[in-house]
Amino acid sequence: MSAIQYRKYALWAGLTLLVLGAVGFAEGGAWADGGTVRVQVSGFRNGAGDLGCALFAGAQGFPGSDVAVAKEKTAVTLPTSECVFRDVKPGRYAVTVLHDENRNGKMDKVWLLGIPLEGYGVSNNKTYATRGPNFEEAAFALEGPAELLLKVVLRY
Repeated sequence: MSAIQYRKYALWAGLTLLVLGAVGFAEGGAWADGGTVRVQVSGFRNGAGDLGCALFAGAQGFPGSDVAVAKEKTAVTLPTSECVFRDVKPGRYAVTVLHDENRNGKMDKVWLLGIPLEGYGVSNNKTYATRGPNFEEAAFALEGPAELLLKVVLRY
């Protein structure tokens, strides 16, 4: 290989690596890492059980946890407990939280009436006595690879 052919090859290889590297960053590489959503929950009536958190990317299934894009569970610590969602892509989300006092993995309710017996909450703290929250009221935006702190107060 002549010196001129080598230089052309080296230039072509360098440009190829540069382009492939840029595509890799744009498609989830080092510069496109997701952000962190830290959910700090307070207002526990006791230290029993677990804190369950669910992250939703849309109104479908909200506030139930069947179609959540991510779920976290941790033992309750007083006065506050946290759930952390890592590598969350930029977008619009909402979070639900549940103080699962008896660790049965579901929200216990008054039979027939459907009134929650355990503590619950959503991002933006939009909870009501007469109806459940909706996605739009609880929605927040995550922009870039930042860390977002949400403070949720439980309602019993």
